Amino acid sequence: MELDRLVKIVSLATAAVGIVSGIVTVKEKMFPASPPPAPIVQATEPLRGAVLKGNGEPVADAQVLVEELPGAPQMSTSDGDFFFPKVPGKPGDRVRIKVSKPGYRNRDEFAALPGPIRIHLEVLK
Repeated sequence: MELDRLVKIVSLATAAVGIVSGIVTVKEKMFPASPPPAPIVQATEPLRGAVLKGNGEPVADAQVLVEELPGAPQMSTSDGDFFFPKVPGKPGDRVRIKVSKPGYRNRDEFAALPGPIRIHLEVLK
């Protein structure tokens, strides 16, 4: 008697699995999976420029930070030059630039990509 009951339960379970499988197949045919969205590609531009004193002399070792690149400052070279190879944006976009060096007044300004830009620091007295 128990064997008949077990056979009936297994038969019902098998039938249920078949029904669910059929529903999934029909759903997949009616509503095919959409392709994954294309990855968003962030446009980037280089940014180059120079840090100078008011008289045009270069300022070496000034820290240059592009706000759109948090935590990635550059130091100006002995010629005052700096270069960021990939700044988020496209030509003409404005980015915020912060420049600092002990003994000089800090600068915080906006510049258009890709530059070149000239940032003049004022010597503190």
